[in-house]
Amino acid sequence: MATKTSSCSSSLGLFSSPLTIEQFIDVYNLLKRCGFPQRRWKELGLTLGLLMDSLDAIAENYSKVEDRFIECIARWLRRADNVDSKGGATFDSLSDALKSMNENGAADKLDQEKHSSCSVLAIDIFNTHHPLLSQSLSDPVSVAIMLQREGVITGQVLASVASASPSVPNQREVLLAAIIVAIESKYSLLQTFASVLCKFTGNVKLGTVIQKDYDKTFNDNTQVISDDEAQESSDSSGSDSNKSTTTNVAPLYIPQYKSQDFDVLFAKFAKMFSNVCKVIAKCPPPLEDLKMFIEDFNSDLEAELSMISNLQGIMHLIRKNCSLINIVILEAVVEHFEIDDAQKYIDNYKREIDESCRNLSVDLCLNQPFDVVRASPPLKCETVSYVLGWEATEHKLKDVTDIVSKSSGKFVKLVDIKSTQSITITCSFPHSLTGALITKLSEYLELLIKNGLMKLTVGYCTIWKKQKIQEPLEEEVQEIKEQPHDTKEERVARLEEKETEGATPQSVINQDILSTVTSVTIFNKQLMKEIKTNKQLEETLTKMRLKEIQQHLFLRNSSRSASYRIRRGMRMEIEQLHLFLTNKTGLLYQNESLIDIKREIAELQEQISVMSVHILNEREENKKYRNIIRMNKPTAESVFIARYDYHAIESDEISFSEGEQLEIYEKEISFWWKGRSLVSGDEGVIPSSCVYSMFESLQLLEFILSVKEVSLPILQKIRNDSSSNDEKASLFLETINDDAIMISALREDKEQHDEGVSRNVHWDSDKVSLTTPSLVQCNEVISIINDYHKRIDLRYSSTNSTLSLLSSTKLHTLNLRRLKIQSTPLTNDCIQYLCILLTNNKTIQELDIKSHSISDKEVTNICQALEHNSTLASFDLSDNPLITSTSGQALSHLLLNNSSLAKLDGGLPIGYVGRVQDKNFDGAPTDQLIDVLNLLKRCGFPQRRWKELGLTLGLLKDSLDAIAENYSKLEDRFMECIARWLSRADNVDSKGGATFDSLSDALKSMNENGAADKLDQEKRKAMAIDIFNTHHPLLSQSLSDPVN
Repeated sequence: MATKTSSCSSSLGLFSSPLTIEQFIDVYNLLKRCGFPQRRWKELGLTLGLLMDSLDAIAENYSKVEDRFIECIARWLRRADNVDSKGGATFDSLSDALKSMNENGAADKLDQEKHSSCSVLAIDIFNTHHPLLSQSLSDPVSVAIMLQREGVITGQVLASVASASPSVPNQREVLLAAIIVAIESKYSLLQTFASVLCKFTGNVKLGTVIQKDYDKTFNDNTQVISDDEAQESSDSSGSDSNKSTTTNVAPLYIPQYKSQDFDVLFAKFAKMFSNVCKVIAKCPPPLEDLKMFIEDFNSDLEAELSMISNLQGIMHLIRKNCSLINIVILEAVVEHFEIDDAQKYIDNYKREIDESCRNLSVDLCLNQPFDVVRASPPLKCETVSYVLGWEATEHKLKDVTDIVSKSSGKFVKLVDIKSTQSITITCSFPHSLTGALITKLSEYLELLIKNGLMKLTVGYCTIWKKQKIQEPLEEEVQEIKEQPHDTKEERVARLEEKETEGATPQSVINQDILSTVTSVTIFNKQLMKEIKTNKQLEETLTKMRLKEIQQHLFLRNSSRSASYRIRRGMRMEIEQLHLFLTNKTGLLYQNESLIDIKREIAELQEQISVMSVHILNEREENKKYRNIIRMNKPTAESVFIARYDYHAIESDEISFSEGEQLEIYEKEISFWWKGRSLVSGDEGVIPSSCVYSMFESLQLLEFILSVKEVSLPILQKIRNDSSSNDEKASLFLETINDDAIMISALREDKEQHDEGVSRNVHWDSDKVSLTTPSLVQCNEVISIINDYHKRIDLRYSSTNSTLSLLSSTKLHTLNLRRLKIQSTPLTNDCIQYLCILLTNNKTIQELDIKSHSISDKEVTNICQALEHNSTLASFDLSDNPLITSTSGQALSHLLLNNSSLAKLDGGLPIGYVGRVQDKNFDGAPTDQLIDVLNLLKRCGFPQRRWKELGLTLGLLKDSLDAIAENYSKLEDRFMECIARWLSRADNVDSKGGATFDSLSDALKSMNENGAADKLDQEKRKAMAIDIFNTHHPLLSQSLSDPVN
């Protein structure tokens, strides 16, 4: 593989760099391998830009075809005559020349050679970064969505990535495998992949590194003009500039195959930028202020700015976002920070560039780069393309800049101009401004059409396209135009009527026949008709399906069912027979008739009984069918994905693993839902905070976008952002991934908003209780509460209300004793205010955060805030499914470092109490570390004897010495000692293992009899409670005479 790569690297110069005469033999052999016929040397020379006189001279000086061919290639490599105007001496210009000569076979082989060499190198680059990508690539679904739109991967791959949710490693694996396949087919897609990564904050570093490696390998087609070289051409400003301090901004990269006219433009830019940099370096603005201003100017640069730590990097980023004719970002910086000495250089450059634009013909600008820094091609999503019906020789560059600036303002940056049968102007723009740009272009669409616009594309959308008008429609449109008294609506209605009769409905009316507004109105009306038709069809289909289900599933006791009619008919017959008997009382002597009648009654009653049994059976069968349908055909709305592993604690709960699909069929209780696993089939209670669905996430996004009462800053940012809905969705998904409790909080907010809840504030002499309080009620509580109220109890609170309460500085000075928060999901913002409260209030003794209110991340933050608290005695975190063993370390540190804390319920899934009868700490070590530490603290074991305890429990001296070396604090050494014992390190098993009894024996052997006795008491108490709990169900059902 190394040999192959080395070989590819040696030939890469043919494909990625401008060719020179030193590479003659490589080019010559390449053309031979591709089968180019040397007899066509003269036509090839003309196509590559050599003049006829030069080719005639070659023919005169050389008699052999091979010699003439060799000399032709040599002159091309020396860039003689007009070679630069044809793209220069590059691989691509050679390939284009072969194609224009219809030497397609040779051109294809040439492209294959390039593709083969470049693909190997591109895959090597990708494989180099693959380990880091597979570990660190964030938000793979959003990345895949953009890659699919950019044409890197297919929709099928996107679906595969999305279906791997929520397992991020699986999503990464699927996506990266598809990227390799894409690069093998087209190596330049690696560059697109890198550019897409740079659009996501969490992936900027990955994308930047890949882009640098790509540029280093493939984009060496540049010459360098340093700032100092450019400064040599400065006249009056030269002496002053040399005295100033330089910023060491990286040199300016200029493609070698540019035209001579563009040499002048690049030199002017380099001189101007060098002077401005030196002025800024003399008295630079504060770095953070500068970064903040640039981020406000262009929010797409936020990710890149976060990686910059000096002025040099800032100036490079500014230059990267300039072009030869658009330096608006540099102007904005100079103007905002009032750098007057730099303004004159900018004004001079603008005058010079304006003059150049007036004189430079468009045909001299074709295929020339306007970027001043080597950069990746813009993505489709940040590209705007104007196709104009112009002749390149009849227009100046000023015409291009005028039409672009008038129609888009300062949004866009000119990238290049190309020409075939028309002029194509390509510009780039910040992706975040897509909506604003489309609005701006729509306002100037009429102006663009008058200036020969044929097609306008922004990102992935074609905004306008001129098509050939349909002949049958022309006459009708003209007829409409000739009726000036008609209103616009009448003209549209008549036009639609004519279209229906025979014209093509998709015809696009150009500006000379009907206004663009009219055309748009037609399409809008057609679109509304289509939407209405589709809605009717959808409703009809739904009714048909519903009717079919009803026929199979509805119970047979409905008033329209056959069984009901049969039973009703039978009852009527019985009643008639009873009436008949009554009327026949005088004929009792006719025994035969009476017997027959009674027999009929008995038979009918028997039939009714049989029918009743049949109906009951039908009901049971229908119930079974409903269950089967519910189990086998869950709806998209009812299917949720497990975000985390969960181990059932109660008998009615079910266990599940991360990524497992679960069907939810009952949500009567906010935090405990009923459902079943689609993997194991187990049914039972499921903690709602542990599951999510994309369907529900989009509903929650819609909720925060439509409701004004959103207080969390991150949600306000998403709602108020001018980005597209796709970008908002991506940011929202990233937010709920970062904050585990966010989904639960938004569910509570949405439920309270949609359904309305009873809001209650109850005042006691020393306590205030708030249940689903409103924002107004919370503000009232803050204004009324005083030092007499020592307890606050908050339940089922919305995010707005919780933030309002916890952010009040009044609570910092109150004489609070207990703060209880229950069934109230605390987001990151809420936790920050709670930590501030706990830090400032020195009277709180009891803190309860219970019942689906907190996750691991928030536990760590609170533990840090409480570490030096000297008043808190009790901390209860029970019944929080999102607290896992990850919190064990933070809780252990808190328990050991906080001298006042006597009671701590860490809310971990596996605890000491209730497991002691096994005489074994058999859970995960970190799960039970907190319990053991808590237990030893209650028993009064002195931490200073940690080393002796470790030796007694079976740990080796070397291990204990290592602990002493690695940890300086006594409590850390003690905690690490207990953790290693629970992990059964060294010789622990030979000392009885990590069990309750071995711990008790160790304490006794150390003469810590007081601690050992308390340990035994804890064990006996826990065992007694456990025995009682074992028999509790039977006692609650069978205990007789409870009074006695």
